[in-house]
Amino acid sequence: TDELAKLQLGAVNTTAAKYAALLGTSLLLVGDLSQIEAGIRELNLGEIVILDAEGKPVRK
Repeated sequence: TDELAKLQLGAVNTTAAKYAALLGTSLLLVGDLSQIEAGIRELNLGEIVILDAEGKPVRK
């Protein structure tokens, strides 16, 4: 995690834009929903499906 902490957001975004084509791609993000949900929604990446610990969709 020390290496991740050293990353700069701008560099990550530039690299992602260069190499990652998100069209038709699914992203699996794992973490504390209360901490990451707002930031993920701000990205406007498309539909967000929240899953429980067993991988089942949760209504919210």
